[in-house]
Amino acid sequence: MSEEVEEKEWLEIVKNTHKALVFVDDVALSQAPADNTKVTISAPFFEGVVATHLPFMGEKGADYLLEKVQGYYRSL
Repeated sequence: MSEEVEEKEWLEIVKNTHKALVFVDDVALSQAPADNTKVTISAPFFEGVVATHLPFMGEKGADYLLEKVQGYYRSL
């Protein structure tokens, strides 16, 4: 299966997901319905460079993740 087909299938899953905690990249996140709790996850590598903007790095990142998870569970 080509990467393009896999990406289309993945985006269909994201588009049809409701009332869930969604961890995907910014492109897929824009396709997720508004009734989801959304968290952007960036690929750690891009063209051989390590990303430094990931939300899960360090103490602030852990706090950010915990707040998102707690918010999701409060919405249930």
